Amino acid sequence: MRVLIPAEGTRGELQPCLALAKALDEAGHEATVAAFSRSSEYARDYGPYLVALGEHGPITPMNDIGPKITRGGVRGMLARVELARVLRPALLHVLDELWEVAAKGTDLVLCLPGIMGGHHLAERLGVPGVAMMLAPLYVARSDLPNPLLRRRVPRRLNRGTYALSRGLALPYQSTIDAWRERTLGLPHRPRQRDPLRRPDGGPAPVLNAYSRHVVPAAPDAGPHVCTTGFWVPGVPAGWRPPPDLGAFIAGGEPPVYVGFGSMYGHRPDQAWHTVLTALRRLRVRAVVSTGWGGLQTRGAAQDDVHVVGDVPHAWLFPRMAAVVHHGGAGTTATALAAGVPQVVCPFFFDQPFWGERMHRLGVAPRPVPMRSLTAPALANAIGAALTAGPVQRAAHLGELVRAENGAAAAVALLERLAQRGGSST
Repeated sequence: MRVLIPAEGTRGELQPCLALAKALDEAGHEATVAAFSRSSEYARDYGPYLVALGEHGPITPMNDIGPKITRGGVRGMLARVELARVLRPALLHVLDELWEVAAKGTDLVLCLPGIMGGHHLAERLGVPGVAMMLAPLYVARSDLPNPLLRRRVPRRLNRGTYALSRGLALPYQSTIDAWRERTLGLPHRPRQRDPLRRPDGGPAPVLNAYSRHVVPAAPDAGPHVCTTGFWVPGVPAGWRPPPDLGAFIAGGEPPVYVGFGSMYGHRPDQAWHTVLTALRRLRVRAVVSTGWGGLQTRGAAQDDVHVVGDVPHAWLFPRMAAVVHHGGAGTTATALAAGVPQVVCPFFFDQPFWGERMHRLGVAPRPVPMRSLTAPALANAIGAALTAGPVQRAAHLGELVRAENGAAAAVALLERLAQRGGSST
């Protein structure tokens, strides 16, 4: 079985895709992860799964404009228009590249329901298309409002809030429609924009790549929706930690990890100063990751703070006392699997949802949004995470998450779907 997995952007989106690709490979299948070339340096350690698309994709404009979108109101709407204006010219090129990859031989397309057009590729090839969900953003459910919604609504309105996620792709749909007709040669059909519908109108199969212990399965979801557990990549074969990092970790009490992945604000130098000040207040050792610009680690380092670049989280997090991060789905999943408490400093999109979820589960204090991050607030949050309650609950939840082996469960489901030609029941 040849499986194509388009990954839309950040490391947090790419990590689960690589975990699934590895599980497919181990089961005797051929997996291709199509991602933006900026991700290739990180992904190359995980095997020959990656095909690079374009240069940077949406990462930089999303970081620049995304925080403006979360403000809501007129300014939020104007920011959405600005983001679409920036992304649309590059989108057609990326879609054409993706079609070139898919046309070389694909038996199943697994796609995020965003703007990459995966379900159109599946339709053109006549193969099953499967939606993968890294967060509960698209499949409407009555027990939980859309995670992108930052306000409480009456329970009876919960299902309607999921139209918000569909609306995120609206500025790009005319571009995708034109590509569908011109490049793929597909005719117009009802509900062609809905990634959760097969061409025959039936529900497309959906794999929730998260744990039922973290987000319970929706009580009103149909049999086409399966929650597998998180897809967490392991440590790449043959990878060894830099000697200085290994020596630092072994040289004292377990340190705290601080890193914000591919997210960055307008003042990454100020964020570095805030982090350092908070760590000094607590007098804890720390491993700080620079990510893709989230922290500008200029000077002022100290003996008990070790700065790293890309290090596999699956190796690093279990060796930490706590993990401070931005709340991306992939990073949250890896921290959960490591069984360590967390501090979530969300920027935008689904990150506030994961921060609140970690707090409700008792493995993290209340989220500390990046827009209001201060040294005292961060120090207080890290101190709270290191107390007995979060430490014990994180260890217990980590055992449950690891036992699910979500990527292997997803492979078994995909094999059955391929045998049935995409029937999702």
